[in-house]
Amino acid sequence: MSIEARAILTLVSNLAGGSATARATASDEVTDWTGSFTPQQANVLTSLLLWLASVESDPTALEAELHAAAELVENCSIDPTVINDVHLLNPETLPAPLHEYRDFLLSEVPSQ
Repeated sequence: MSIEARAILTLVSNLAGGSATARATASDEVTDWTGSFTPQQANVLTSLLLWLASVESDPTALEAELHAAAELVENCSIDPTVINDVHLLNPETLPAPLHEYRDFLLSEVPSQ
């Protein structure tokens, strides 16, 4: 089962929304629907989540974004170039409890 385009667009809109609560809720929805995304949808969402996490200022939304990205990487066939966006996360500004997400994502980036 895949998610309809309209639902994906609503999800993307909520992820990029102005409110931290909306971003966290949308990230949680990604986690809930992980098994339903097409490979293309999963790649787009993973990229978006990593981009958002790289600039996120709200700790709850940041954790939700990283958790959702990790779930997608763990459960979907994400293109390695997408996972490489984990390098956008600055380890010096990332809260210590969230380093485990970054470390996991880094472990999934193929060696070059």
